Amino acid sequence: MSRPEPKSLTVRWWHLRRVQGFSLVELLMVVVVTTLGFVALLNMQMATLRGLAHAKHMAEGTNLAENFIEQLRLEFMSWTDLPGQGLDGSGTFPHIKDLVVGGGVTPGAQATGDVLGAPGWMRAGPSSGEDRRVSRVGPGNTLGFNNGIRQAMIQPGFEGSDKPYCMHYRLTWLVPNRAIRVEVEVSWPLANANMNKFMLCDTLASADLGQARSVTLTSSLGMNVFER
Repeated sequence: MSRPEPKSLTVRWWHLRRVQGFSLVELLMVVVVTTLGFVALLNMQMATLRGLAHAKHMAEGTNLAENFIEQLRLEFMSWTDLPGQGLDGSGTFPHIKDLVVGGGVTPGAQATGDVLGAPGWMRAGPSSGEDRRVSRVGPGNTLGFNNGIRQAMIQPGFEGSDKPYCMHYRLTWLVPNRAIRVEVEVSWPLANANMNKFMLCDTLASADLGQARSVTLTSSLGMNVFER
């Protein structure tokens, strides 16, 4: 009668393991690996949320810049360059009033700006007050010719608080007294931004990338020669 084969060392070790259980070191390793997995998932989720917020700001900032460019287009097309018709801020030309017109204009000349360290750049928000941010659909409480668009789009009751953006623009003559180049920057603060400083809108986002992000659009506007 043949003798039974002895159990292999692996089988004996596994039988021993079942009897003894798991050591404290192995349990700690399981806890560490599980914790690292949860942390990685949490970081991925946070990165996704930040990406969605950035995309939302990009879309809203782009819409705001496009709407403002159309406002500037309406203003510039209302100017006919007739003798005695200058640019003033009395209501018809509130945003292009600082353009120099007449015989002394040269290509590349820019409107006088009010943003420190950024020649030619101007704030599109309120001209006075500590908070110069704009709403999602326009500067201040009205949008000039586009006031109807603003009233249709803005959330009722949130006109004063729904103001997360700074908006700046620059006007440059391409063809003197005929065509201008428009640049519009819309910026929003990051989580670590100094909000008291950001609300002043006195710097471009490109000069302070550690606290703000922005989207910039450009366009060329021509004068309406048919109304001359």
